[in-house]
Amino acid sequence: MFIILIALFFLLISPVHAQTTGFSKTIAINASIVNSSYQNLGPFNIRGMMLTSANNSVYSQLENIKNSGFPITDFSLGIGSISFLNNLDIARLKNIGVTILSYNPEGGHTPAAEFKERFTDSDNNPLVQFAKWGENNGFKTFWAPLRNDADSTPDSVIKRIYAAGMDGLGLQEQQFIEKSCPSVRTVKVKETLNRHRQLAGKPIETTVQIMANRCLRADNVSCADAIVYPYQHCQLFVNNIKDEINALGVWPSTDDLNFIKTLRSDSLLPTASITPTPTSPTITPSPTVTPTVVPITVVACNKKKYGDADCDGKISGIDYSIWLNSQCYPHQGKVCLDLRANFNQDKYVDGLDFVIWLNNRGKN
Repeated sequence: MFIILIALFFLLISPVHAQTTGFSKTIAINASIVNSSYQNLGPFNIRGMMLTSANNSVYSQLENIKNSGFPITDFSLGIGSISFLNNLDIARLKNIGVTILSYNPEGGHTPAAEFKERFTDSDNNPLVQFAKWGENNGFKTFWAPLRNDADSTPDSVIKRIYAAGMDGLGLQEQQFIEKSCPSVRTVKVKETLNRHRQLAGKPIETTVQIMANRCLRADNVSCADAIVYPYQHCQLFVNNIKDEINALGVWPSTDDLNFIKTLRSDSLLPTASITPTPTSPTITPSPTVTPTVVPITVVACNKKKYGDADCDGKISGIDYSIWLNSQCYPHQGKVCLDLRANFNQDKYVDGLDFVIWLNNRGKN
C-alpha cells in the first residue's frame, strides 16, 4: 500500500517539476555521524574536526572509519586555529588518508588575536600561514570562512591567500538558504565563486555547506516553486549550483540521513515554472454559494506524536497519505482544517511532521 501511495504522489505532482538525477558528487560529512546507514549513499569525504583543540581522539575516530570498509572518496581534517598545526601528527594523518586540511576562522573558536588578522594584507595573515604550511607538508588546503567574510575580504588579501598556496574555498550557505529563495542564493554563490576564481588566477576547488534542520525550515519560505516534499527547497538550490562546485558539505544537525537520501535521490527536482497560456472562456454568472467549512476532528491517541494520523495503532502508508493530502504550511497564510497529521502540534501539517512519520514508520 505504501509503495502505491508513493507512486500516486509522484504521478499527481504538477508538471512544473521534472524527474532529474540527484546530486552525485562527493558529500562531505563529519566523522561523528558516520554509521552503516550511510553505506550506499556515497561518495563521501569524511571530516575529522578539531575546532577548539588539537583533539587526539579524532585520529582514532578516522582510523576506525577507514578500517570499517565504509565507502570513502577522501578524508579531511578541519581546524579552528593555526596554532594546532604544530601539534598535528602528520605521519598518522597521511597513513589514514587525509589529503585535505580546512581552516575555519570564526570568533567562537579561533583565538581573538588570530581572528582579527584574517583581513591583513601581509604574511602575518593566518590564512596565508595556513596555506604555506599545507604546501610545505603535502596537504591541500581549504579556506572555510564565515559566509560574509568570503565577500568582504579585500581583493589584495584574497590574491595573497591563494598565491600562498590555498587550494579551495568552502561557502557556508546554511544560514542564508534557510531564509532566501534558491534562485537568490544561486546568484550570490556564483558571484562569490567567480570573484575568487578570478582573483586566485588558478583553478580552485569549491564547496558549499548546508544543514538538514535549516533546510527543513527553508521549505516554509515562499518562492516561485511550490514545496511538495521535505527538503525540496534545498534540493532545488543544490541542483542549481551542482555544476559550480566540486563537492557539497552537510554540517551535522537533525535527520542528516534522510536529508542526504533526498539529495541523492532521482526524485522530483524542481525546474522553471511553466505559465499556461491564458484563455477567455464564456462565463455564465451564477449565484455565489459560500460553503460551510468544517474542520476534521482530531482524535487523541497514544501514538499520535509518533506519526499515527488515523489512530489505528500503526504508523503506516495510510498515515503518510493523510499527511500528503492535508499539507498546510505557515507561509500559505491559511487555517489548516485537517490536523490529523500535525504530529508536533504546531497547528501546521508540513515537512516537520513528515520527518516524524518517516522516522517512526513501521514501529508498531
